[in-house]
Amino acid sequence: MRLFVHREEHANPEAIEVDGSSTVGDLIGRSGLQEGGDADVTAWLEDADEPLDRGVTLDTAGLVDGARVHVARRKKIEVSVRYAGETKTRDFGPNVHVQRVFKWAVGESGFDLAKVERAKHTLAVCGAETEADRYAHVGSLASDGRLCFDLAPKARYQG
Repeated sequence: MRLFVHREEHANPEAIEVDGSSTVGDLIGRSGLQEGGDADVTAWLEDADEPLDRGVTLDTAGLVDGARVHVARRKKIEVSVRYAGETKTRDFGPNVHVQRVFKWAVGESGFDLAKVERAKHTLAVCGAETEADRYAHVGSLASDGRLCFDLAPKARYQG
């Protein structure tokens, strides 16, 4: 089966071919993140709340052809969102999409924007001149376990 493996500080996933009888631990070993014997590296199915068990096979873990997996040293990424002079911070798993962060940031637990205003805004990595890819994993964008976004008007990024 073909899997798309996202890693820390790598914007694009790597497509790899694996056998369903391989274990999650085997997949972690192929990621290149275990150099130096780091036993804390985990694998996460995209948008899951908990990492996968290293000892189970990929088939048992529910991975299918085309699945997206995030391999990371950190289990949490501290995400900050800045808007209108305020900053809200929350931890997310490294496998969480930017879109999920956006929903939190504009929702009741974040800045609680009205639906009309939500539609007019997007997230951009702090200091970047482009809109963040809503399907990117926060762990792929984070540096040193932290990530900062600006909740900005979409008009700023449209031609």
